[in-house]
Amino acid sequence: NNIYVIINESYPNFRNQNLKNNLFKKIVSKNNNLNIQKFKKKWNRSISTQGSEMNFFCGKEVDYEDFKKSDLEQFLERNNCWINNMKNKNLIYIHSYKESFFNRSRYKNFFNKSYFRKDLHQLGIKKCKQKFDGVCDYDVINNINKLIKKKSNNFVIFLTLNNHIPAEPITKKKYIDCENVFPLNLSKQFCIIYNNQMFFNESLSKFISNDMGENDLLVLFSDTPPMFPGKRRIHFEDTIDIYFIKKI
Repeated sequence: NNIYVIINESYPNFRNQNLKNNLFKKIVSKNNNLNIQKFKKKWNRSISTQGSEMNFFCGKEVDYEDFKKSDLEQFLERNNCWINNMKNKNLIYIHSYKESFFNRSRYKNFFNKSYFRKDLHQLGIKKCKQKFDGVCDYDVINNINKLIKKKSNNFVIFLTLNNHIPAEPITKKKYIDCENVFPLNLSKQFCIIYNNQMFFNESLSKFISNDMGENDLLVLFSDTPPMFPGKRRIHFEDTIDIYFIKKI
């Protein structure tokens, strides 16, 4: 029915399994009748978040330099990318930042509807102040019905923003006492992105409960591990977790 894909900026996939498990439990613990599958994938160290999008759109080796400068619809057709098979659905693209960043305005021809920072703010989505000054990811999820007019047959891709390093606190709510938990106590940024993600995952849990219907599918994965220097990045897993959550 509906497919929701969330490409999560810098999902904090810590090697500490308690931290990692608590993040996922925040999404699913209050939801029943879910079919959950977990996968892992490698990530490309030479390309950015947009490279992660390219890999998702095509699922095979394609030319990144060509991708960056091409109209998305033409690129996908030229490379016979798998996502062309989704054209029978209502295609929606959402990004919490401005469309000029990495020239994502070139995505518009492929998607039936696209929303960027300006569009989302005009719809009343809250702004989140940070270095990359966009709207609040959690408020996009909380107001998803404003963005999706059709009840069925939607294919939605949402690229988040708020955990882009360096991150700012999105909520005053403290889910964990970072001072007493390793490795959160090593870096203020570790603590910020963890609490931000817990807050976002809490909104995801409500989205699953209230907005997803039977046989809807949510796919959640990170663009890359959080981009800290090497001595900090060792505290994160070196692969990307992909979660498939189907409501049954």
